[in-house]
Amino acid sequence: MRILDRILLAIYTILVIIISVIAIAVALRWIPADTVYMYIRSVYDNMQVAIAVLIVGLLFLVISLELLLSGSRRSSPRGAMLKSDGTGSVMLSVNAIDSMVQRSARMIEGIKDIKSSVSVDPEGTRIMLSVQVEQDVNIPELTDNLQNQVKEYVEKYGGIKIKAITVRVDSISPTTRYKTE
Repeated sequence: MRILDRILLAIYTILVIIISVIAIAVALRWIPADTVYMYIRSVYDNMQVAIAVLIVGLLFLVISLELLLSGSRRSSPRGAMLKSDGTGSVMLSVNAIDSMVQRSARMIEGIKDIKSSVSVDPEGTRIMLSVQVEQDVNIPELTDNLQNQVKEYVEKYGGIKIKAITVRVDSISPTTRYKTE
């Protein structure tokens, strides 16, 4: 959801709460009927009040339509565009990119397990890696190697630009030693 949609939703919600409280107060007869009739009459009798009510009604209509349609918009592309020309277009899906990331990362010694997420935007593809490394490895060297290899592999075989690769080391796997008797 875009920031504008969130702001509109907040304003809309506050206005609906105010109208709900007024409706409840009228239903419970906390607001006298004469006051309600007087307000409705002022809308018919006073052109300035009628214009104000019209503007508020149109504003509610526009905000309602915007919020309704914002749910059907795609927030981010489902893949990276490789080529688009007169014959058509070619896209690489996020799942395909993720598979490439996983494959290239698993080739590196010292990586025990890896989880990845890929996000695509117009400036380039961002990759987030969460890794479990083996014990007794040089973590700065391993993560530099991981970033470089994943970037080179995906750019070479996927044909897409990698904007950033973020690596988080989640855990260090203990080395399993076997007893010999």
